[in-house]
Amino acid sequence: MSSTELPYRPPYQWDRVLRFLASRALPNIETVENGVYARTVTIGGARGRIRVENDSARNALRVSATESLSPVLPDVLNRLRLMFDLDNDPD
Repeated sequence: MSSTELPYRPPYQWDRVLRFLASRALPNIETVENGVYARTVTIGGARGRIRVENDSARNALRVSATESLSPVLPDVLNRLRLMFDLDNDPD
């Protein structure tokens, strides 16, 4: 798995976001466990698994993706930025 970070402006309501995602998780596609969001992803013919967890000390979400997603990783990261609303200004 490769990993990268997606920064955000604090405060970020990670626990609230996880509760929202957990209540709507698609069986066999998404899971929310122990502070980690995981999902199977298919984009542009590439299929793999992602994991997203909060690193509050770095004000970033840590994203891990299987190597099979490498060709579409920029698209995956852009979608995650939107999904987790990381460009929001909490002020």
